[in-house]
Amino acid sequence: MALLYMTYIFDLGGVLVDLNSKKAAVQFKHLLSIPTLLRGRDFIKREVKVLFKEYEKGTYTTDEFARLFCKRCHPWVTRKHVLRWWTSILLGLPEERKQAIRKLKAEGHQVYLLSNTSEIHWQYCLDHFFAGEDINDYFDRLFLSYEIGIRKPDQSIYEYVIEKTGCNPAETVYFDDLPANIEGGLKAGLQAKQVIGNEWIELCCHE
Repeated sequence: MALLYMTYIFDLGGVLVDLNSKKAAVQFKHLLSIPTLLRGRDFIKREVKVLFKEYEKGTYTTDEFARLFCKRCHPWVTRKHVLRWWTSILLGLPEERKQAIRKLKAEGHQVYLLSNTSEIHWQYCLDHFFAGEDINDYFDRLFLSYEIGIRKPDQSIYEYVIEKTGCNPAETVYFDDLPANIEGGLKAGLQAKQVIGNEWIELCCHE
């Protein structure tokens, strides 16, 4: 049975755009210097992955992010290597998902994008998955973490979306692939549902 809501909020990676997290993780370790790897998993999680999160919050520009990341890498690693790796996780946006979003908009629903993303990831999506198209044909408004300065699952980002859109949380469904983000959405009153790939199409776009 299709879900009947007035407003739809979509996550980007894992829900709309397919990801290759496993390949990216292997390449990530290949870039890191031996001294960085020897400091252990806790150090990498604390020092390196925090850098990723701060980049997605807009704390660093793309140039600053690449420069800081290179310090943890082999001497041969350059800005080009870092950005190529950073975008390698993005596999593609299937046409059926794009058409399903357009269908929701054509039916009069409000459609929003809420994503933990970075400047380079979002630009890559525009250049490769929406090339030559108007993004406004798909979404009424974009809520990108690097522009807002907040990342999911911080509850304030959901409250920000609710405030800026004026949506009724009880009539708004939010799709995300990560349990922590779903929990944050539920706490904010949204009708949050965990989905992967085309699962959301099955829920809201079938007759």
